[in-house]
Amino acid sequence: MKSYDSIAVYYRKFYNVFFDRVSIIRFLKKIFYKFNISKKSKILDVGCGTGSLLRLLARMGFGHLYGVDRSSRMIKIAGCVLLSDNVKLYNEDFLKFDSKHRFDVILSTVDVLNHIDRKHLLKYLKKVKKLLSGDGIFIFDLNTQEYLERLAKRKKAVKRIKDMLLYWKFNKAGQKIIIHFSVIDRNRTVYDKIIQYIYREEEVEKLLEKSGFLIVEKVYDYKSSVKTSFCSKVCYVCKKI
Repeated sequence: MKSYDSIAVYYRKFYNVFFDRVSIIRFLKKIFYKFNISKKSKILDVGCGTGSLLRLLARMGFGHLYGVDRSSRMIKIAGCVLLSDNVKLYNEDFLKFDSKHRFDVILSTVDVLNHIDRKHLLKYLKKVKKLLSGDGIFIFDLNTQEYLERLAKRKKAVKRIKDMLLYWKFNKAGQKIIIHFSVIDRNRTVYDKIIQYIYREEEVEKLLEKSGFLIVEKVYDYKSSVKTSFCSKVCYVCKKI
């Protein structure tokens, strides 16, 4: 079973609690305007999950939307959510994914890249570059090194959302965090093991340069160019060199 398969049915219920979709959409609107991304532009969401971001983009009027995710259960739910929005979905590992299309925007939000094994990250970035159009932009975020190390020191966390109890146990193993995640509701308990790789910003930026990208914008938490001790995400906008 792939990561997130077992918790897929719950994912949409807590997506908005942990991811600031208002800030993400506000940031995307600004970047789309800056780089002349129109409603006719082709947009690919890598690691689209249950389709929450694609649905928001569809509501904004974008008509050429695509999503890819390796979790079959996530994609199945996304298919139901996006049934009336004419979004093309693919249940594939992105490293093996190919398309006849070249995309004007490729998105990898909500820490998708932290799930990519260090030995595959350069290949991942080169795949993104291959699938981008000549003037296309790549927008992604990462959980920062400091944030993940804070989680590791915290060891565990518990949160209640309505009738669900969410429980995390964090273990650091070298340059990765192993997250044992459980969802408990009135009927059952489901469990998933998730691995997030810890990346330094300098490391990622060198790989971006090596794979042929130029960083055109860098912000924290989709809001500020200033990094504080409270930041959890670093967000990049890149163009092909």
